[in-house]
Amino acid sequence: MGDRVFFGFLIEDAHKRLLEEFPDEKIRIFIQKIADYYIHSWKKMAASNKKTSWNWASAFFGFSWMAYRKMLKLALLWFVMLSVLELITVAGASIVGGENFAIGIIALIGISSFLIMPIVFGLFGNYIYASFVYEKLKEIEIIDPDLSESSLLLEGGTSWGKVLLFLAGSLIVEIIYMAIQTSLLSPPSGF
Repeated sequence: MGDRVFFGFLIEDAHKRLLEEFPDEKIRIFIQKIADYYIHSWKKMAASNKKTSWNWASAFFGFSWMAYRKMLKLALLWFVMLSVLELITVAGASIVGGENFAIGIIALIGISSFLIMPIVFGLFGNYIYASFVYEKLKEIEIIDPDLSESSLLLEGGTSWGKVLLFLAGSLIVEIIYMAIQTSLLSPPSGF
């Protein structure tokens, strides 16, 4: 039976499969920092048959938390999806209702993102991370069937460098995005 994957990254029952297929010690070596928290959360989620539990770090830091946990592709995917959605909304709003309407829509999207995304990341952060860890351990297992400590340490853990890389890239995208917004909201020359 193949993995059922949702949204390109969530593996069905990843937390349960992770705990069933891999020893806690291998998971602990892969995760490194605060591994006991994640293993405890996943066991609790599996026992209650839930895919949600609260993670303050993922709620407060969202994309940066994903980058820190080396989920850079996922952080980038979410960032691009939200940026494109916001750009389409702003472009549509400026065409339909003019500058003031577009500014109102931008504010509404900003407030909604500020309130909704932390809740989503907070509730599903542990499950998203379980899917990532499960997928990475399966990949490592193909190359290194014994899941040696050196392989787990190399691929797992955390990275402040990836956080800085993601934040720098995000800043560049935001500057470009603001330039596009400004051009959409500015009246054509000659008026």
